Amino acid sequence: MKCKICESAARLAFTTQVLSQYEVSFFKCTSCDYLFSEEPFWLIHAYDKNIVAQDTGILQRNLYFSKIIALILLIIGKHKSKVLDFGGGFGILCRLLRDKGFNCYWHDDYESNILARGFADKGDNYGTTISVEVLEHLIEPNIFFDKVFKRSSALICSTTLLPSNIPNLNWHYYTFETGQHISFYSKKTFNFIAHKYGKYFYSFGYTHLFLDQKLNLLQQNLIRIICLIFRGRVFSKFFYNLFGISSKMLSDSQLPKI
Repeated sequence: MKCKICESAARLAFTTQVLSQYEVSFFKCTSCDYLFSEEPFWLIHAYDKNIVAQDTGILQRNLYFSKIIALILLIIGKHKSKVLDFGGGFGILCRLLRDKGFNCYWHDDYESNILARGFADKGDNYGTTISVEVLEHLIEPNIFFDKVFKRSSALICSTTLLPSNIPNLNWHYYTFETGQHISFYSKKTFNFIAHKYGKYFYSFGYTHLFLDQKLNLLQQNLIRIICLIFRGRVFSKFFYNLFGISSKMLSDSQLPKI
């Protein structure tokens, strides 16, 4: 088995059950540490509407990233150039960024543009592409990165990085029960991709930047602080907890689907 990113040898990492019915093998690259599934024959079932309904964090995620991405665009000086939301789903993030004043456009090969109508991608070039919670769904990541860097000089994306060792099978980001996450990346993987396309790579939690310019220390620290502040939502959580209120996002995702 060859790695889909660097074409080095990949070895069997583990075999597990996906969608509670399919035995699936996952492989890890011996060079860039990319972890990926075998050919995902089960995806037609993984994207059934009842399965997708488990994504109760969709609004919270888009609200969070609309703030983070807006501030990052300002800090890196890309706020006046066109932005493409690649894999933009229903258009939530595109709409939120346009509401903030950014010239954002939508692209998604699989979903309907509900909230960003009139601002669909027409094949133009962009200063920045953003891609939130998309990379872990990719069957062929090299095709994705080729498309992005052919039309954009920068990429802001989000995914949870692999730790140094392969996580045990109860790692939350595998989401074997949905069958949708089939690609997992480490910093080593992203450094390889950045070098391949001549980009500078920066990682801030689960927000990652591939840029055509170096960030100075002040820019890096500003982005790091912003990501920590918005990611933690410390003050709002503390306030609600005083009254015994906590998010139902996770518990709701476990309810039986009608």
